[in-house]
Amino acid sequence: MTIFGAGLMLGGWITASALWLLSGIGTVIPSPAVVGATGVAGVLATLRDAKVLSCPLPEARRLVPERVLRKGPLVGPFQFGWEMGTGVRTYLSSTLPYLVALALVLTQPSYVMAMIGGLAFGLGRAAMLVSRLVSHDGEEWDTRLAASLGWLSPFCTAAGAAAGFWIAISSQ
Repeated sequence: MTIFGAGLMLGGWITASALWLLSGIGTVIPSPAVVGATGVAGVLATLRDAKVLSCPLPEARRLVPERVLRKGPLVGPFQFGWEMGTGVRTYLSSTLPYLVALALVLTQPSYVMAMIGGLAFGLGRAAMLVSRLVSHDGEEWDTRLAASLGWLSPFCTAAGAAAGFWIAISSQ
């Protein structure tokens, strides 16, 4: 679990670093447009996660191949975590990571803030696995999660959207 978690964190860090490097794009966009785009994106993302809007997002609609785990007790879990942590080669069930990516590109945060976003993505993915493992009944956990996703996903996206909007306003 520790090796998998380290892979998740490294994957989030790498993706956040790449997005931070792209954040120079945001320098050519006027401040009011950045704030407006962040606000509109947050509302649209929340409506999408609440199933009010339906729109596809760019993503790999597949899971990391199971064969990755066969690479050994260290490399397998690390690579699996790394691939999930990047968010590039796996399915994303929420719109929230896209909001974080947009905020990282548009608001030109400090490198530390970008890393916090990337590490939070990795930690969030790890928290799901850890909470399922400690539940002692994975199928019951799955059932409770499925029952709560109707309100939990839009709630988390709305909270993330509010934070991103606040960051956009504060950084101007």
